[in-house]
Amino acid sequence: MAERIFYLIPILRPGINARKIFKNVTRLNAEYFYKIIKGPNRPIGGIKTCYNHCELLNSLGYYARPLFDGVLKIDWFEIRVKALDINEVGYDLNDRDVVVCPEIIPYEGLKFKNAKKIMLVLNWIGTTGERPFLKYEDLSTSYEELGYEKIITNSEYTKKYLKEHNKGDAVVISGGIDHDKFIYKPEAKEENRILFLPRKNHYDAKKIINDVKKQFPHAKFDKADALTEREIIKAYQKADIFLATGYPEGFPRPPLEAMACGCAVVGFAGGGGEEYMEDGKTAMVARDGDTDTAARKLINLLKDKNLKEKVRLAGNKKSKEYSMDRMKQDLRKFYESI
Repeated sequence: MAERIFYLIPILRPGINARKIFKNVTRLNAEYFYKIIKGPNRPIGGIKTCYNHCELLNSLGYYARPLFDGVLKIDWFEIRVKALDINEVGYDLNDRDVVVCPEIIPYEGLKFKNAKKIMLVLNWIGTTGERPFLKYEDLSTSYEELGYEKIITNSEYTKKYLKEHNKGDAVVISGGIDHDKFIYKPEAKEENRILFLPRKNHYDAKKIINDVKKQFPHAKFDKADALTEREIIKAYQKADIFLATGYPEGFPRPPLEAMACGCAVVGFAGGGGEEYMEDGKTAMVARDGDTDTAARKLINLLKDKNLKEKVRLAGNKKSKEYSMDRMKQDLRKFYESI
């Protein structure tokens, strides 16, 4: 059994560029400069998954902690496990320790020379393709050749992609949501209220919305931006339809969370979402980036109440397959194997 398991947390440091500095100087915005000098870093890239894994592993009797470098601020979901700073732990771990490294910082995990190293791939796009996180000379290198003993991922789509692109054979730890929180409340629904995430391909969302409003000018579109977990749950429960505009995706949580809260889902699956977004059954799916088809399918839901209810109920039922207990059992099986 592993002595300790550490999940590395990628962080985004406060941005500095000439345009931002000029804008904030002219506005006498002292808060911006405080953030640059002393402000907390924002975590990026599947943070909730890392925290979920640690929490569930602790419940299984393991010692598991998120591990980061710097001052970290997480304020949008409930934290149930204490994170550690790299300065508290150091890089000199033993061979019974495990370091889990997200694919967006592939070289950080290699700094832990003695520990067992596991690559956590939460989105297939960063492993090869147009926006790789690997150095040019490592693009054709497998993760094992890079220095990682195992690969874990969150969807069958990403597992298949990694194998096809010679990155290695991954083990799938299923994505899961807390069904004690993400609950369908029919009485909270507002007909034809459509929720979307503006940070997910904003221009695609804008195009779809404009096309839909030509036929349904009174359709109500809500942005879900910078919300806490509690706030986004209320937004899902209030919405009639969820417009999914995210791609590429390893295993997109928002459409699944929306399904659990009783939204009829329409839009893009991003690759990984194909696991639970089945076109015409659990969701209305368009090819990634095909805004014309996405708009048409959204209009079909607005026109056809029977179709909307059919998709809503099937999606809600499908979401039940992705529970925290299923994730816990997947984690148990994987860590017992190493």
